[in-house]
Amino acid sequence: MFRASRSHSHRSRTERVLRFALRRKPCVYLVFIELALIVILLGSLFLLSYYVISNLHNEQSLLVKEDEILKRYEMLDHKTCPLSTRKEVNYANCVRGCGSTAQVLRHYRNDNSKCLEFVDSTSCSDREECVPAMNITQCHGKNGVPMPKHWKKHEDVYAPRIDLKDYNNTVLQSQEIIMRCPICRALTRFFKTKEGERCRRKLTTVKEGWPIEFATCDNYEYTDDPNCELV
Repeated sequence: MFRASRSHSHRSRTERVLRFALRRKPCVYLVFIELALIVILLGSLFLLSYYVISNLHNEQSLLVKEDEILKRYEMLDHKTCPLSTRKEVNYANCVRGCGSTAQVLRHYRNDNSKCLEFVDSTSCSDREECVPAMNITQCHGKNGVPMPKHWKKHEDVYAPRIDLKDYNNTVLQSQEIIMRCPICRALTRFFKTKEGERCRRKLTTVKEGWPIEFATCDNYEYTDDPNCELV
């Protein structure tokens, strides 16, 4: 009977210890979890603060550099700088354009660090405007003309820019009479950014056309086919 009592007493103490430990362990776990969350929160706040402060420092450094550059130009003035006799003349736009787009560029170089280089322009001819072009439909990827199904680098395509019979006895420039198509290529598949939009794909200019108004391809090619990728 005494042994049974001692055994019961021992079990009671063991049960009390186990119950105490089991009641306390969840609390300990919760404390560690809370501490871990606090550490994570503080770390996130530190990283966020560091990112914001770093960006502010970068912006401040950029502003300081801009101020330094502006100070260098405060003393620059064409009025106090002699016009250089070293002149470079560029006639490229006279061949590529007509009317207001045909400009001769004159570049006056200057070795003086306190003086700006001077660039001016003048018209290549007395013609202020080009005669308006027809609706050109021979150029794939230009003026809404669709690209071919299978792309390959085509040879140069030339087309009449105007109907000559409308300009009898008129002096015209070659840029007003004929044009060369730009060579275009699709960079993407057809896509749309939201429902209801027309499908489109990005185009790029592989080779520039001529004159300037036909130099580049359309930015996008559009299709009425609704089956395209939504991005």
